[in-house]
Amino acid sequence: MTTFPQAPIDKRFSKPLREMICLYGATDCGKTHMALTVALWHQNLSSDAQFYVISTDQSYGPLLSNPEFEGLENIRVAEVADLQEAINAARQWRSLTRPGDFILVDRIDHPWGWAADEYAGALARKEGTTIEDMGDLWKVEGVSGDYPIRGWDWGGINARYRAFRSTLLASRAHLIVMADERELLTGSQSGKTAESKEMVRTFSHVGVKPTGQKEDPSVWHTIINVQSKKPRTQQCVTAKEKHGRRRLLGTEMTNGQYKPEPVEDFFMDYLVGVGKWQMG
Repeated sequence: MTTFPQAPIDKRFSKPLREMICLYGATDCGKTHMALTVALWHQNLSSDAQFYVISTDQSYGPLLSNPEFEGLENIRVAEVADLQEAINAARQWRSLTRPGDFILVDRIDHPWGWAADEYAGALARKEGTTIEDMGDLWKVEGVSGDYPIRGWDWGGINARYRAFRSTLLASRAHLIVMADERELLTGSQSGKTAESKEMVRTFSHVGVKPTGQKEDPSVWHTIINVQSKKPRTQQCVTAKEKHGRRRLLGTEMTNGQYKPEPVEDFFMDYLVGVGKWQMG
């Protein structure tokens, strides 16, 4: 009998729950490997689910040449280099996806940076120069070390990034996005660098937060910090879990921090073991 991976049913609406997962951690900690194991299991179980990738770092050629994944036939990759290309890819994948498919964004923090790059380029053109030769424009008189994009300027940058993120959210597919990590800001005498209460509440037990747009953590249902201790075994801690019946990855210690737990197979250990996905 052919078996298919099936997400748990949301009994309120009698339809499968949609996964919206953020995996974040330092470069080469194994985030992408974890996501690709989900595609591999679907293919091995003869599922018709398709995996649509938006790759922002031109890395999927080497990744898919890995002997473990070189036979994947259920994956399509769009390699993008700026925000408009990312938005176009998101629109294309949204038009193709069905419930049960997956969209992977590797990495979600790059489009946020590209939105600021777009603004910088527009500012350079307004001043009659180019982004490569606009260094003097960053010098703001009377301000030391302040980033020159301030106040309402961020509204346009955020709006452009949200055009990308909203396109992803409008799809019917499961989402797995990946980001780098950054230590929580400890604050300063001026108070300008303090983390918001929401960020502290979400990530204080982990100690690091995902890089990228500050609203992103409020969007994803599941946020998992990934650490690599040895090849093919990741150490993971759940930073946020909106699915109330799912346990958190990691073990709470007496100081309130969480000790990570090993995850050797993200599909089996998390989606099946924690998320209660079923075969059948």
